[in-house]
Amino acid sequence: NNVFGILHAINDNVTARSMRVTCAFVRRLLASTISTVANTEPPEQRWRNAAADI
Repeated sequence: NNVFGILHAINDNVTARSMRVTCAFVRRLLASTISTVANTEPPEQRWRNAAADI
């Protein structure tokens, strides 16, 4: 019974950590998406358009 309690505690810890990692990842993804939307035309795209015009 004690073994199950330890396993349960470990499982909870792993779940909490993975949730934290997932939240951090989602936040980073959102931040990069927002910055991409804010600068609708990134410099690379501008260079590509300029090269296409030549």
